[in-house]
Amino acid sequence: MAAHLLYIHNARALQRERVFRDRMNPLDSYSDKRMHKYYRFTRNGVMRVIDILEPLLQNQTERSHAIHPHVQVFVALRFFATGDFYSSTSVQHGISESSVCRIVQRVTNAIVGLKDYYIKWPTTQQKMSENQLGFFAKSNFPGVVGAIDCTHVPLDSSPLGRNEYVYVNRKGVHTLNVQLVCDADFQITNVVARWPGSCHDSRILQNSAIWDLFEQGRLSGILLGDSGYPQRKWLMTPFRNPDTPGRRAYNECPSSWTSCD
Repeated sequence: MAAHLLYIHNARALQRERVFRDRMNPLDSYSDKRMHKYYRFTRNGVMRVIDILEPLLQNQTERSHAIHPHVQVFVALRFFATGDFYSSTSVQHGISESSVCRIVQRVTNAIVGLKDYYIKWPTTQQKMSENQLGFFAKSNFPGVVGAIDCTHVPLDSSPLGRNEYVYVNRKGVHTLNVQLVCDADFQITNVVARWPGSCHDSRILQNSAIWDLFEQGRLSGILLGDSGYPQRKWLMTPFRNPDTPGRRAYNECPSSWTSCD
């Protein structure tokens, strides 16, 4: 009798584990299109993120009934992608709201801890040369080491305090205006993510460390920016009104003045 009860218990546990696995691992059940819709990543992209973060999350989950690292990554990515309340993310992934809260914080800390490894300026001459050759192949513009622009990150449901109004951008949306520099391979090499949405791109640049480094000659090469930036020896921007053949040719030289496309 005891053996029979143990068999039933183990069978039910296996069934619960199978349901748990099927509900909480979108890699097993989501199409590529649905994966991107819910998590803003391709399947390969998600797997890459899991591979990177799993060792950092594994040590915190070596207890019974712990939430697997790949589930933690999916929970956090869903929250990052939508900004939904913890309750909706909780329902979708079959875990409690308190667990969602802890997971988002844990994964966020893990990602932030890796920023200096993945977001860094090229320092060797070989890397600089490869980057310049890459930009020349894309834009036919020599000496370029990066493309600079800003992007507005929505702050839906975020507590903004007494200075809430400074986060309203020109489209009436509450955002952070985040400055990014990327190399010829679309890798981000510099980030400034502390300015509210009402701040102009040029103001953010002129108050950043990268501005000082280029102005002081401590960084070499050229950045490409759009017409919202001031022209500098190290920052090439298009003419607003190219009224001569030379200026028109200059404007047409880079493949894009606002991104690394």
